[in-house]
Formats: sequence, C-alpha cells, structure tokens
Amino acid sequence: MISALPPEGRPKTVCTICPKAMWYRSRKHGIRAFCRELRHITWQSDEQDPVTECDGQIAASDTS
Repeated sequence: MISALPPEGRPKTVCTICPKAMWYRSRKHGIRAFCRELRHITWQSDEQDPVTECDGQIAASDTS
C-alpha cells in the first residue's frame, strides 16, 4: 500500500522502508502502520508522532 504512494507523499518515518511494517488504510484513522516486531501501531495519519529510529529492520534481516 505504501509503495503505491509517490516518495514525496509518503509519511516521514523509518517504517516506510521496514519489512516488518504493515501499512493499511481505515475510514476512521486514514493511513496506519502496524509493526509486526513491536506489535504496535507505529504511525497513523491523524497522529503525527513518527518513529525516527528503530532496530526492527535489523531484527527483520536477522536470519539466525
């Protein structure tokens, strides 16, 4: 879902490039990101407090 947006229209959060982020749109909250690592909503369009740093990408790429 997020990859369909032009780069300049994407949220400013590290979650946009993280394989653990699940992006979706709801009528009530607009666009949201759910982190499968943290098990938490990490970004939503009606609450602008983006994640700026996270170890989730490292965990997602860890194959051990």
